[in-house]
Amino acid sequence: MARLDGRQPSIMRATIDKYTEDVAVDNRRIQKELGFRPKYDLAAGWSETVQEMQRMGEL
Repeated sequence: MARLDGRQPSIMRATIDKYTEDVAVDNRRIQKELGFRPKYDLAAGWSETVQEMQRMGEL
């Protein structure tokens, strides 16, 4: 819709693709071998990502 009235879209297609690509990773091996524990669970990670995108004007 933004393009119809000459405005630049607030979210570019590349940005949407970047954050919605389907990636699945099993981290059990890295946790076992290196003792790695993720800093964020999925919900917290997405929340911080959205906040950062808003701060940068991407949302």
